[in-house]
Amino acid sequence: MSGSFVLAWLNRDERRMCEPLWKDCFPEDSQDFLDFYDQYKMADNEIAVIKNEAGTIISMLHLNPYTVMVCGRKLLCHYIVAVATEEPYRRMGCMARLLTQSFRRMYERQESFCYLEPANKDYYLPFGFRTAYKQSRWTLQYDEQVRLADSLAYNESHSAEAAGTALRDASEMSDRELRELASWVNARQSGRYDVYTQKTLEYWKSFMAELATSGGTLMVLCKQGRICGTFGYWVDGQSVEVLGAVAEDGMEDLLMNRILETVRIYRRKLLVSGFSCSVMPDRRDIPKPSRKIKIMVRIIHLLKYLQTIRMPETGEMILKINDPLIQENNGMFLWKRTKDGTDAEIYRGVHAPDITMDIADFAEYSLRDLNICMDEVV
Repeated sequence: MSGSFVLAWLNRDERRMCEPLWKDCFPEDSQDFLDFYDQYKMADNEIAVIKNEAGTIISMLHLNPYTVMVCGRKLLCHYIVAVATEEPYRRMGCMARLLTQSFRRMYERQESFCYLEPANKDYYLPFGFRTAYKQSRWTLQYDEQVRLADSLAYNESHSAEAAGTALRDASEMSDRELRELASWVNARQSGRYDVYTQKTLEYWKSFMAELATSGGTLMVLCKQGRICGTFGYWVDGQSVEVLGAVAEDGMEDLLMNRILETVRIYRRKLLVSGFSCSVMPDRRDIPKPSRKIKIMVRIIHLLKYLQTIRMPETGEMILKINDPLIQENNGMFLWKRTKDGTDAEIYRGVHAPDITMDIADFAEYSLRDLNICMDEVV
């Protein structure tokens, strides 16, 4: 990389300066989406850029903050998005520099880990990222939607579950009701997952604004005034995508029927993915879902990470970790279970390590038995 290229962190007033690079690298994103991103994401995110000799931004990386629940503990983590470099400057080390500087910034704040959705997982492997979560996605053609809807409608006509139910547009709900929705989804998530993104009033407002950029919204299924399901959707090109579908136990088919009633008017291919796949019936006439890598994780502050994540095994163990990019993570650590979870400290004893691993391999090892669900787009 040329020595005249400058790495900088944009302040709030400078952040729309990266819009030309965004449009060049992500031409599929509409102006409505960019306006949403400016209002809801750039208000509190961090943007690292590299500028060329003329001061033009040629490479960028965005750190978007989320509150993530990890084994019962609330953490501030950053989701890396909008990783992009202008075509003539690719394969010159721009992104490596942005990533390592971002790691340093997050380490100094003692953040346990960061995460991203990879366009190409192989690119991020050398930087210590490893797969944490694969998302299931169902694809239903229009004729398959019709057949499923007919079957679900028949079953519903012979069930009492639908009595007293109503589907509401969350954009018409009050802040109090949206907070209730957040609490309801968080309760559902905490019972199913070890790692998930916490929902709040602000989360829903951002999510609804994001869906609206492609003609969608967030819907809430209520039964006699009580929340029993929710899903978001947006219309994207030749398809309608359903995101974040969550249902109360026993209400999965009813919610799926409401999804089909909502989206069938578009007469397009239907994609279903999100917080919970349990709304999809297990039927022979429904194609099996595809699986894609949704989230890769990179450990940032190893000691904080060890104090948060659940041990795969009982007792305690001595770890020897090698991290080529964050020097402070190199060394030996004592990892142990406590009555409240796990704890860790730098090990200064004389015993040989129980485990010797690279930081990336350790991330894979420590996450292997955890149920993870992180479905955000940006």
